[in-house]
Amino acid sequence: MGVIKTNRRIKVSLVAILLTVTVTPLYSISGEQTFFHEKIDFQDSEHTRTFNRGKVYNNDTGEQFDSIQEAIDDEDTLDGHTIFVESGIYEEHVRITKSVHLIGRNRENTIIDAGGYGTIITVEKDNVSIRNFKLINGGRDFYDAGVLIRNSDNITLENLYIGTVHQGVFLERSSGAIIHNVECMDNRGIYIYGEKKNHYLHDIENVTVNEKPLCYLKNQDNALIPDNCAGVILVNCRNTQVRGVDIGGISVGVEIAYSTNITVTGSIFSNNDFGIDILNSNGCIIEGCSISNNMYTGLSVENCNNIAIARGNIISSNKDYGIYIYRSTGCTVTDNQVKDNEKSGLYILESTNLHIKQNALINNGLIIKGKNLEHFLHVIDGNTINDRKILYYKNTYGPHPNPAEAGVVIFVNCTKGTIEGFHPVQGCTVGFESAFCTDTEIFDSTFSNNHYGIYSYSSTGETIENCVFTGCEVGIYLKNCSKITIRNNREISNNENGIKLEYSCNCNIFNNSLTSNRDTGIYIEESPENCIWKNTLERNTNGMKIQYASNNCLIHNNSMTGTGWEEIIGGYGGDGLYMKKSNGCIISDNQIEAFYGEGIWLEDGENNIIKRNAIRYNRGNGIQLVNASNNIITENYINYNWWGIRLDENSNGNRIWRNVFWYNYERVGINLPLGGGNACDDGNNIWNGTYSDWSGEIIGGNRWSNLRRCRDYYKGPNQDEPGIDGVCDHNYSIPSCSDINTNNVDEYPLCASCIFLPDETPPNCEIVYPEPGYLYWRGVKVMKLPSPNSTVVIGDIDIAVYAKDPLTNNFASSMVKVDFYTENRLQGRRLEGTDEHLDYHYEAHLEKWRYPHCGCYVLVVKATDMCNNSAEDSMILWIFNT
Repeated sequence: MGVIKTNRRIKVSLVAILLTVTVTPLYSISGEQTFFHEKIDFQDSEHTRTFNRGKVYNNDTGEQFDSIQEAIDDEDTLDGHTIFVESGIYEEHVRITKSVHLIGRNRENTIIDAGGYGTIITVEKDNVSIRNFKLINGGRDFYDAGVLIRNSDNITLENLYIGTVHQGVFLERSSGAIIHNVECMDNRGIYIYGEKKNHYLHDIENVTVNEKPLCYLKNQDNALIPDNCAGVILVNCRNTQVRGVDIGGISVGVEIAYSTNITVTGSIFSNNDFGIDILNSNGCIIEGCSISNNMYTGLSVENCNNIAIARGNIISSNKDYGIYIYRSTGCTVTDNQVKDNEKSGLYILESTNLHIKQNALINNGLIIKGKNLEHFLHVIDGNTINDRKILYYKNTYGPHPNPAEAGVVIFVNCTKGTIEGFHPVQGCTVGFESAFCTDTEIFDSTFSNNHYGIYSYSSTGETIENCVFTGCEVGIYLKNCSKITIRNNREISNNENGIKLEYSCNCNIFNNSLTSNRDTGIYIEESPENCIWKNTLERNTNGMKIQYASNNCLIHNNSMTGTGWEEIIGGYGGDGLYMKKSNGCIISDNQIEAFYGEGIWLEDGENNIIKRNAIRYNRGNGIQLVNASNNIITENYINYNWWGIRLDENSNGNRIWRNVFWYNYERVGINLPLGGGNACDDGNNIWNGTYSDWSGEIIGGNRWSNLRRCRDYYKGPNQDEPGIDGVCDHNYSIPSCSDINTNNVDEYPLCASCIFLPDETPPNCEIVYPEPGYLYWRGVKVMKLPSPNSTVVIGDIDIAVYAKDPLTNNFASSMVKVDFYTENRLQGRRLEGTDEHLDYHYEAHLEKWRYPHCGCYVLVVKATDMCNNSAEDSMILWIFNT
């Protein structure tokens, strides 16, 4: 119906109507607010109609609405107004961006139904109040809530029922909320996320979660938490004990923020989003607890000091981390069993001076990450993983651990360490980790089913050789490293990336075999001046990704083969080489074929050189340029792709010459989208060089398979001097990709690729008609003769020659001419251009060849290709003219 506004003119059939309004005033009584809605009579001289007012209206303006969101968004609704909602079901998602008071008739019958997805009410303004509603059918993602309060202060929630959504109430960076008399069913209750103490200080009373009370305490000392709580939130508390609770199905089992000396003992936390979350607190103890099957982290410690996770905790089967310690100091993790956590048993990030002792890790591992050396220097001793030792070395020269006893090895600030014949525990977070190390050698080792096979941070001079990496998320991960050598590794086949570099430079990656990595074989990000050469990459979704300031890299002589056109790993197709926002790279002598996407995708890059690559059989384009300018693309062999090369309207100033574009629009036997071709260009680019350089060598343009009749009777810059130079005598126009009139032209299209590709291979040449050993009467085969070497011809006959350049499929050249000789005298010649199939073979017919005298002659046929290679065939003919 929209909005009905009183005290305004309403037109019906272009006739002004006299409007009479009778208003019954609204009022409230104690307890739930009760409203009586007004009745409006519309009268004219012909008839009278009566309308009941809508279910939602603004108590301050008297305006009526069909939906809650309409009432809030209306231009007349201002901060401080009250929106009253009558009983009914409102199928909508409400976003509150004004400081309004949203009041329902009553909690049982005033229902907002979100339809099974998303957040039901989102509050993004201070000083909002929401009362007397039932909120149901929200989404089940982590951020889906009955009420999401985002960056908003002084929000009041009273007398609400919240059901069937992930979070009941989500407080995000908000302070001073009042939450009273809220019943949460089939959701996770209240989740608080903040960055300062005020974000955790609220007034929360009489809140139940799945029929159990939520215990929220602030500014209290020496409390004992009852054991029947749905969940516990402690803010700015001291000396408080949580004992013997069993908490499940809530957002956080115990959330401790800005508190001191909190003890949690003998309790069970399972099937929550988070088991225990400790923030900005000191001196807390977690002991003898079972923390399992939580959706994210079992036990999280952030920005804390001297937290003790000790004696008999079992932390298992959590979906992210068992224990997560972030930016914390002086914490101890002792005598715990940490097992079967999916991402990592113990994840340490940017923390200092931790003591990690006598823990048993089972089917998960540990990883240390940070920015500075002090983030990696801890006391780590006496820990095991699957009954093998976790060996941690720091500040050591020449460590050489025994591979038989080690399950995981960590080097920190070590020099000339050696890892040899090492087989770390399968399923651990990292098989081998090094940080701030120099000249480490890792060889003849196998890393299987780890998150990272090898993780190196801020190390230099490391060598990784002759190893196997299978089933890891990332086989080799280098971050902030330099001068790392990765060579001769036999098999790198992983679930995400084979080799990954971030912020690393001057690394040398060569002669490795990377197969069936589900994302990318070699992934390089913000890592300049690396050399990647002579690697074999097969059946990776993407061959390589080079992006984000990975400048001046060399990608040379690699073989990259994709997953083919029909089978796609991971549900999508990738590119042979994906390059984005990287400049000055050289991509040369690579083979890139059979990728579901593009052979080479170049985006936002300048001054790159793409040279002498074979790019073929890709389902997408051979080369795709997007917003890429001033690159050089030369001497590449690009065939059987959709478009050989495609440039968008923002790609300009690229120089594209001396390439071979061969049948990119003809891909036999595959059901492909319509369109495609050798090249299209929506920008302004250069498709040929000068005719010749200072030495006289021909530069020219490109070789085009769809330029079938490349006639070459002239030479010179203007193609007006008699002679053959391997350059077509006419231009080749480059079409637009999207009907933009760009006028791009190859002024010197090539007839022969040997201008830039050496070709000394002679063509095939064979006389195929007449056949030796037969008698012919006026060109018709009559009978077979006793002598297989004698051929007798009576009257006229055609001479047919099959001439083919064996390198034509490699785009080197094609035939120029076939000459016919007898007694060293030229009897006839056939030139290229008289047959449409000359690019593949040449059937030269000497029409009704005659010779004025009867006798025996030797017929010699000489075939010459465009690179001036020649071959001959001969036949003895007995001629009898009639």
